[in-house]
Amino acid sequence: MRPLFANPLAFSVARRVGLVNRFAASRQDMEMYLDHLNQMDQRVFLRMVELMADHDLEQDLPRLQVPTLVVAGEHDLFTPLHRSRRMAELIPGAEIEVLRQGSHAAIIEQPHTINRRVERFLLERVA
Repeated sequence: MRPLFANPLAFSVARRVGLVNRFAASRQDMEMYLDHLNQMDQRVFLRMVELMADHDLEQDLPRLQVPTLVVAGEHDLFTPLHRSRRMAELIPGAEIEVLRQGSHAAIIEQPHTINRRVERFLLERVA
């Protein structure tokens, strides 16, 4: 995995295949993210990816009793929008924020939008 994350073409490939929004994610921000992934213990990273494939807490979501905001990227290939919508449906009182054109890297692509929405959610639902 290290050569993949460290490859100068990683950003271009991620943009072309839709892993990140090619108009919203900057090379510099994504390189910092890829560098972080490259510094992780790769056995831990691969085990995490393996476990995510089987991770399903859908039956537990209706029991959540905390204010919840689900933030979803419209074009997220790792957590498809229908899964995020399903989470919001199952969690009592949950709200969903769908980031137009957002990918799985929406936090990098649209940080100001996310920050404003989380701040509003906290003021309205938690404070």
